[in-house]
Amino acid sequence: MTSRQHTIEPHTHKFISAHYPSTFHSINFANHFLTEEEATRLSSKSKTQICKEIGAEILIDDSLNHAHDCAENGIRVLLFDLGHKYGWNKSKSLPKNVNRVKNWKEIVELLVDSQ
Repeated sequence: MTSRQHTIEPHTHKFISAHYPSTFHSINFANHFLTEEEATRLSSKSKTQICKEIGAEILIDDSLNHAHDCAENGIRVLLFDLGHKYGWNKSKSLPKNVNRVKNWKEIVELLVDSQ
């Protein structure tokens, strides 16, 4: 799932195919940050909406806003903060179903432990 717009869908698929071949079976575009013109023909969805539509139980994201929204709607969130260097997602407190993670190893450990 990405905040990217559908207008750059071909570029996104090309990048994913080149760098992560056979890793993902689909990409969901939320269409965030639309220009006025794009908003006349495209609609945005929250990541919470998309999670509910596709049945996702966990969101891995670096956005504090998406983390709070999903957490408030019962979706577990792993808030990615690479080496605790992401200044845009700092918060003194996080909802109980949000875990801050600093790397992919921590994510795998948390997911395996929750099985």
